[in-house]
Amino acid sequence: VWTADSHYGIGEGGAILPEVMEEVRAMPVRPEFLAIAGDLVCAASLSFGRVPAEKERNTALAEFRALKTHVDAIEKEFPVKLALGNHDTHPEEDAPDLFHTIFPERPEYHAFDVKGVPFIFLNGGSSGNPDADQRRWFRDQVVKRFDPEVSFITVCHQPSLGRVTNERGVT
Repeated sequence: VWTADSHYGIGEGGAILPEVMEEVRAMPVRPEFLAIAGDLVCAASLSFGRVPAEKERNTALAEFRALKTHVDAIEKEFPVKLALGNHDTHPEEDAPDLFHTIFPERPEYHAFDVKGVPFIFLNGGSSGNPDADQRRWFRDQVVKRFDPEVSFITVCHQPSLGRVTNERGVT
């Protein structure tokens, strides 16, 4: 099951994943995993290029804690896979430090196979652009896992292009 932009911190955070799970439990087939493809929370970077002040950092940690409570509950039924997005990281992080404060066991990016289908989850970072080390890792994973006869799934949260913001060289 795929979802994205859960944005814990907007609206009724306690209802976000529990409502999704009600729908998932009603499905006739049990999913292999639940994926959240970026923008898990809001306050780690409220807007492009924004580094959180102390109050926003504390809010982001609270948002990640609320998310973790729901992720831990879901993982009693099946795995949850997370990809980081532009609101989950900020430009001054070399690694997703706020995320790893609450999710220390979760990799920044990772690959796995399900029934022979490779999945690669990337950290889009604060701009949707994986860093050079991650791009090298990605190339290695593609070489290692690619089979032209099999689907190949890559997940990288790409923020929408704003009207006035120059993102990734595109206005």
